[in-house]
Amino acid sequence: MEIPLNANIRDFGIPNIFVYLNRKRKTGTLVVKTPAFTKKVYLDKGDVIFASSTDEDDRLGETLIKMGKITLEQYNRSVELLKMTGKRQGEILVELGYLTPQDIIWGVKYQVKDIIYSLFQLKDAAYEFKEGEIPSREVITLKMSMGNLIYEGVKRINNINRIVKEMPDMNSVLKLSTDPVSLFQDIVLSSLDKKMLFMIDGRKTVKELINSSSPNSFQVMKTLYVLWSTGILAKKEDETEKANDAVSLEDILKAFHEEEETLIKRVDGVYSNLNMLNAGELLEIDENSDTETVKNNYYKLVKEFHPDRYLTVANPSIKDKVIAILEAMTKAYSFLKEDDKRRDYFHKQRLIARLNSFLDALKKRRDGFFESLERA
Repeated sequence: MEIPLNANIRDFGIPNIFVYLNRKRKTGTLVVKTPAFTKKVYLDKGDVIFASSTDEDDRLGETLIKMGKITLEQYNRSVELLKMTGKRQGEILVELGYLTPQDIIWGVKYQVKDIIYSLFQLKDAAYEFKEGEIPSREVITLKMSMGNLIYEGVKRINNINRIVKEMPDMNSVLKLSTDPVSLFQDIVLSSLDKKMLFMIDGRKTVKELINSSSPNSFQVMKTLYVLWSTGILAKKEDETEKANDAVSLEDILKAFHEEEETLIKRVDGVYSNLNMLNAGELLEIDENSDTETVKNNYYKLVKEFHPDRYLTVANPSIKDKVIAILEAMTKAYSFLKEDDKRRDYFHKQRLIARLNSFLDALKKRRDGFFESLERA
């Protein structure tokens, strides 16, 4: 769904806006305004890195008081020095010995997440996404997947009327998303979320899922709403549409364990050969691969090269490489997932291979001919 970059959140919802900006890998600033405050969320290639707010309750000092990290007396002393020196409050709190630099880093990240989570409570506010460069003065950046931010933000919504309004209607049938980028997000699901996912079979309606799951129908409805908002669940549009059985739910929920050094070597290896790999090589398939194999391979590779898995890697170029690899693989999959196109593709590859073999043989004969002339 295309979402305008300038509208009101009541028409599209913060979860949908964040998902859209993430999937489009947008870089810029999301500005959300109400008569009382303005909040800004800074994104780099679709991932949130920082947030700011004019709401006094969102300031770092107030956040640290609410967290119990500093006392009111310590807060007041830091504000006095802030007015006198113009220094940042975090810097002053460290100089006074009230907090360590690690405490400030933790506090700033908590503050940023709190600002973002507060946006999910808003029902009516103007928003605008300003595409382009983002401020570079912030040295503390948030390294958290968009999926987890949306997951935690939506969990804080307790307005039943809003949940009912934003969910598919009660007679809709839910299924697992067929978008592996949504399935393999770095989201820490609760036991209730996982239990609910095992009940999604592509046949039960929202109403049936709620009635058959638990006496606490609101909690079940909210769980479905969270999974729907993060894109893990989708609405089954057609009765003839098959349930997504390309990968098992166990595989989706299974963590991907790999050392960071191994991951980086794998990314660098694929990226360095990206322009030389054809679509079949990218998806690691051959002409004997059927549709299910193609889909399984693509899902496996998306899980391996999902950008969420590289958020904590210090080298910023890795993220750009992973995005380029994932885009190339997705383009290859969108073409090769259809039987007729796949057959034509490998037929052409065989012809190209024969032509190259013929040209190589011709080149060898030519080289041999000139060598014989030189000897003569």
